[in-house]
Amino acid sequence: MTSRSLFVVIAVAGCANAAPAPRAPIVMTSHAKAIVTPPALRDDAETAIVRRTRIARYGAVRFERAGEPAGDAEPSEGDQVFVVADATATRVQVREDDDDASMLVWIDRADLHPSVAKAHALVDAKGVRGAVVRPGAPVTVIRDVDGGMREISVEDLSVRVQGRIPREALDDVYDRKPSRAIEHAHSIVQNTAVRAAPDAGASVIATALTEIGVTALGPAKNGWVEVELDRDWMYVRGFVQSSELTPGDAGAAGAKDGASGYGISDTDTLILPAGACLYARPGGPVIGVNLGERQRYAGAFQGDPPGWRRVAVGTPWGITWPAVHFPEQGGRALADFDHCATH
Repeated sequence: MTSRSLFVVIAVAGCANAAPAPRAPIVMTSHAKAIVTPPALRDDAETAIVRRTRIARYGAVRFERAGEPAGDAEPSEGDQVFVVADATATRVQVREDDDDASMLVWIDRADLHPSVAKAHALVDAKGVRGAVVRPGAPVTVIRDVDGGMREISVEDLSVRVQGRIPREALDDVYDRKPSRAIEHAHSIVQNTAVRAAPDAGASVIATALTEIGVTALGPAKNGWVEVELDRDWMYVRGFVQSSELTPGDAGAAGAKDGASGYGISDTDTLILPAGACLYARPGGPVIGVNLGERQRYAGAFQGDPPGWRRVAVGTPWGITWPAVHFPEQGGRALADFDHCATH
């Protein structure tokens, strides 16, 4: 048992005239039991696992795929990207990092945001090619159109593109691609329309929502310049009026993949060490790791066996209560909490 363990064995001295009755020694293990940690909870999960999903709504959350809902918060809108550990036709298991803990939770696919799953060029109603949208781009579906296509819009902090794309290029789970960081020698001003051809009547393939850096692909000709925008979620190549092009890079701020505080009265607490395993339920699978030593609200649910406690962990879905385990006998701890290594 480590010095930081919650439990301390205290020897109570007898009175001066009577020796205390002899007691059998309590055998204490020198370290916590090591448990195999799921790959999605390890330190390298962000790079080792490429599958991602973006949540649109914090609805029901579960510790097990077919388990009961675990959170206590009312449904709310969301826009956060998660590592995907597993998926079925109706639910996905994602890694949630919050409140000094990493946990694997199941959420309904109905609560996920549609995204681009396969890079594909957008086209307009006339079939004119526009921007290429990339995996991970969050999609606003405008309407379904003929030919198995959907009209969509995609925007990051600085650019909006719109067009039609095959339905099979969209999904709620996608593979993450490396972020792009490109320096530019020029910028276009806010509200600039990037067109498919050097003509004021040509199709608009992208709109600048802010001043944004671009690459000029050649000198101005007849008042127009061909430019390129290369961003995490989209690639745009088109024409802008030369009067809307300015020298200098306005910045390459693209889209980014997106500690809880709470109080509970009349509830016991315990000090949970860093690395303590979090279980879906007593005797259930490991679904999390406590990342740093901290005091947590705790208690035993009715029917929980000895050595198991539930601890409070805050999440965007509200307060959840995973289980922790330590060997216990006769109300006494025999060792520290089960330990899950993350490296």
